[in-house]
Amino acid sequence: MRIYNFNTGEYPFDQYFKKLYDIDSLESIHTLHNSSVVFDMQNNSDTELHKVFYSDIKRENSYFVNLYDEFLNSCVKEFMGFDFIYQKLPTLRLHFDNNWATPEFHVDTQDGYYHPPGEINFIVPMTNCYGNNSVWVESEPQKGDYHPVKMNYGNLLSFSGGTHRHGNKINDTGNSRISFDFRILPLSKYNPKYSRTSATKSTKFVIGGYYKELR
Repeated sequence: MRIYNFNTGEYPFDQYFKKLYDIDSLESIHTLHNSSVVFDMQNNSDTELHKVFYSDIKRENSYFVNLYDEFLNSCVKEFMGFDFIYQKLPTLRLHFDNNWATPEFHVDTQDGYYHPPGEINFIVPMTNCYGNNSVWVESEPQKGDYHPVKMNYGNLLSFSGGTHRHGNKINDTGNSRISFDFRILPLSKYNPKYSRTSATKSTKFVIGGYYKELR
């Protein structure tokens, strides 16, 4: 596990989300979520706020996607120092007050998730992450000693989600978390014949499907 720092002036992701949701404080985004339903694995990305984001990034010449691609091709590539392919569109996490974000501790390679081995996970928080509004990760595979990762906007968390179990808990901090996450796969570990598909979108884990190549 490692936390990097990036230039928020060069990559103003938080300003994008504030404009998208017309809100000044992203930690208060739960005030825009008019539901008391506690998330499960079937509905944790099915809110109107999720739909607004995914609709926006699927538009032609999306501002966010252009910024995301530049972030991967410049910033993340410099951090890594090796060639990789990356998740074509990132995943949005809205960890509302008094709710889950992903209500299951898991590794991404297990049944039901089916990610190929060798991926590296990244989380980009838009808000301060601490305690029960953050992601919890074990220190070693199968050790089960979960702890919350403290992060702030401008941090970039990387960890091995295919080997280290991770998840989250009911957010009792009073502040919501907005983050997006993505995965990269070193080219040396890429298998174009890998037959599994992503659980949520049934997309093949291949270039042109789940993955995109660096420029």
